[in-house]
Amino acid sequence: MRIALFLALTFSLALISAPAQAVWELQQQVGEFGKLRGHRLDVYNVVYSPDGKYVASASFDGTSRVWDTQTWETLYTFSGHSHWVGAVAWHPNSQQLVSGGLDKQLQVWDMAEGQNLATISDFPKGILTLAWSPDGTTVACGLLNGDIVLVDAAAWKITRTLSGHAGGIAALRYTEDSQTLISVGFDEINIRLWDLTRDKVTRTFTGHTQEVYALALSPDGKTLASGGADKTIRLWNMDSGSNTLTLTGHLEPVWALAFSKNGQTLFSGGVGDKTIRVWELPGGVNTQTLTQVSPKTYGLALSPDGKTLISAHDDKALRLWRDMPTAGSSSAALSEVPAGPQAPKLAITDIRVSDNPSALKSNHNGKWEPGEEAEVTLQVHNVGSAPLGKVVATLEVLTNGVKYLALAPSFEVPQIQPGEKRFLTFTLGLPNQPLSGPVEVRLSLLDDTARHSLSQVLKLAPSNP
Repeated sequence: MRIALFLALTFSLALISAPAQAVWELQQQVGEFGKLRGHRLDVYNVVYSPDGKYVASASFDGTSRVWDTQTWETLYTFSGHSHWVGAVAWHPNSQQLVSGGLDKQLQVWDMAEGQNLATISDFPKGILTLAWSPDGTTVACGLLNGDIVLVDAAAWKITRTLSGHAGGIAALRYTEDSQTLISVGFDEINIRLWDLTRDKVTRTFTGHTQEVYALALSPDGKTLASGGADKTIRLWNMDSGSNTLTLTGHLEPVWALAFSKNGQTLFSGGVGDKTIRVWELPGGVNTQTLTQVSPKTYGLALSPDGKTLISAHDDKALRLWRDMPTAGSSSAALSEVPAGPQAPKLAITDIRVSDNPSALKSNHNGKWEPGEEAEVTLQVHNVGSAPLGKVVATLEVLTNGVKYLALAPSFEVPQIQPGEKRFLTFTLGLPNQPLSGPVEVRLSLLDDTARHSLSQVLKLAPSNP
């Protein structure tokens, strides 16, 4: 028996014009111009390579991915870990990447061939965060038990361990001379500065009233930004250790921070208030609040040229943001959504369930039986004024948030012209147990011309005859 689910959707396409080449300034808007999808679970960490050619991401799905920043295609998917991957870090020359996970392993990857160069498995606990020293000699690994383990990046051997934190390490940052390591723990309110010539804590920054989760060091190395559970962002003078400014505005804990290239703008993301905020420095004015984001922002990374911001989220996606100049404007009040054509959107126009694909009847027996096959047909309509480039379509079927149905592989659809409609048909194999509705069908479309990735969940509940 075959079941056909007919889903007619309208796909509205409009290309976003390319942003002007400029640095982050007050008179610029920040707007989302695309999403990167491929991870199967939350994306927990994102880092730009120093040369700007790649972006690396780490996910709860146990993989790390390397994205080509020219095409935004996945260059490599590294799957050497057996548990979720918490962090990735680049060598200063951008030719090697390390990934660390809860499987207590550090994996080393080569960018030339995408091969694994080394695996270090001597860690007592899982790895939560990583930092590669600017001189390229050492990788610092923050562990679940509060230890910071230093690894020789030539011999790929553990050299020593820094102990003292009470809980898992939340963030690590090196100073430019590679002589000082800055650390925070998930269960602590203090920020520690380690003198690596003596392996001792020489200074402690105190001011947060709850746990600290995020760190960012300004490009000139003079200012440290920290954010945490008290929903504040604090700026610290690296020479004096004084708390020079406290920023408030986030409604939930601050989990991610990134400085602009000139150090005059700070970006922050939270894990519950669905916002990314833009702050003008040194005054600390919240000039823009980006609201079209997933509930949790785990990571932020700014491109070396300062023109693209990438955010990592709990909806499996990476979001791309660019500066959108506002012609003739000198106001500090930035527009949240850039003017011009809207980004693509999916809208459901019809859902039908049938025993007979050709008849398209409106009911079913209320239950999908083991061994059946389901046929899902979607209508994609390009109502935009520009062609929809070659589309890669992917379908997932879930119930209670868990994927039960094995899907046919994703497939490519040729270019769809303005006004044209196209039917996409997927064949799904059902699980080995009866599965009653409601069922969620998640459709994802990637347009390789505009670099747009769209995803929408449709809730289907078959009706009894």
